[in-house]
Formats: sequence, structure tokens, C-alpha cells
Amino acid sequence: MPTAQTNFVPVPGHDGSLDLTEAFDAIRFNDRIILLTLYATGEYDARVSAFVNAVHGKRMQIVFSKDPDYYYTGRVDVTSISKRDGYCEIAITITAEPFKMDSLVFCIYFGKICADYSLNALTFCI
Repeated sequence: MPTAQTNFVPVPGHDGSLDLTEAFDAIRFNDRIILLTLYATGEYDARVSAFVNAVHGKRMQIVFSKDPDYYYTGRVDVTSISKRDGYCEIAITITAEPFKMDSLVFCIYFGKICADYSLNALTFCI
């Protein structure tokens, strides 16, 4: 969940602080941070490289297969790639807008690497 943007102002001579969070009749929210760990198996070197080149640093629409009617918009950051015995672990951080949106986006499904990507969208199979 995104955290609320709060505004507490200390008032001299007053116990506690003044909460101005809803001063303009609406609560605003910070970015949503989405942390993912993806796994690739088999002959993964070329697929991992292609995946990282396609998504790292880009602003994309992210669709999760368990919630296909909605998407998040955010910047994708591949934070680490760890090669293990027989598989590869890819850590991803997505800094997204606070709310998910109704999906009118058509994402291309490539069936590769646990996450599928097109030019502007990621679809994660969870």
C-alpha cells in the first residue's frame, strides 16, 4: 500500500503537533514501491540479458496475472542479478504511481523468464 503524505507541524507551547494532512480536503499518497524476485532456469544467460536490456530504467505499465484487469505505472530498476547453481535470481524494484488503474492495455505475452515484456508493458505471472 502507498503511504499517505502527512504534514505534522510542531506548535511552540503546544503538546503534540498540528496535523495538516487533510487541510485541503484530500489525502495525497506517496509512490508505491513494488519489490519482485524473478527466477530464470535452464539456458538463461541470453534471456536474462534481453530482459534486463528491455526493462531496466524504463517507465512501464505493469500487469500482474492474478489481477489482469488493472495495471500499475512505474519505473523499473533491476537491482541485482545473482547466478545460483542451476538458476538465476533477478531482483527488481518498481517505483510506481500510488494507485492501480483499470487495464485497457493489451500486453504481449512472450512466455519467457517468469516476466513477459513488450515495449511499454510488463506482465508478471504470479
